[in-house]
Amino acid sequence: MLFYWYDATAQGRRIFGIIAGGGTFGSMVGSQIAARLVGVIGVANLLLIPAVLLVAALLVYFSMENSFRSFSPKTEQSEGAGKATGGNLLAGFTAMFKSKYLFSIFLFTVFLATCATSVYFQQSEIADAAFADAPYDASLIKDADSLDPDQLADEHEKLQKAASSQARTQYFANVDSVVSCVTLVFQFVVVGWLMKKVGLGFTLGRFR
Repeated sequence: MLFYWYDATAQGRRIFGIIAGGGTFGSMVGSQIAARLVGVIGVANLLLIPAVLLVAALLVYFSMENSFRSFSPKTEQSEGAGKATGGNLLAGFTAMFKSKYLFSIFLFTVFLATCATSVYFQQSEIADAAFADAPYDASLIKDADSLDPDQLADEHEKLQKAASSQARTQYFANVDSVVSCVTLVFQFVVVGWLMKKVGLGFTLGRFR
């Protein structure tokens, strides 16, 4: 069992970088898809794409799980693989407060999420103000000459809101794409070298 665990751990370390790079590449491609299609199919219909991809990802997961079960060694050492470790719903919390290491990771995650959320809301407010008057095609209003001023104003307001929403979505998609490109470069070029020079802790604190 020890050898089987060590082999799985070694495999995980070997392919972790590839998986992380694939996730970053997927984020970059997804951002470009959103930026290019939001003006064609709209914001609401754009959500159908990740929904379909999520179902596809589940199918791939189940396929990999079945492949692992069929090719894993049928020995007593591997019978315990994949089984639940036990415990209750609060076991993770109690373990976190008992370990300084886990509690440090908890604080790091809380501070990171708090800072990221604050920056996101500030960015969202700036984007709302910047794209509030996004241009739109007034010719999309049908029978504009037959509408009274209030109805015409409502139609213009609807088009303005749709154009602003599409512009914000495209902006955030482009920002995510640029961030993913920079992250990909750092993952492949800088992070590995930096971890060898200054260690894992400083690297996580600097580039997380």
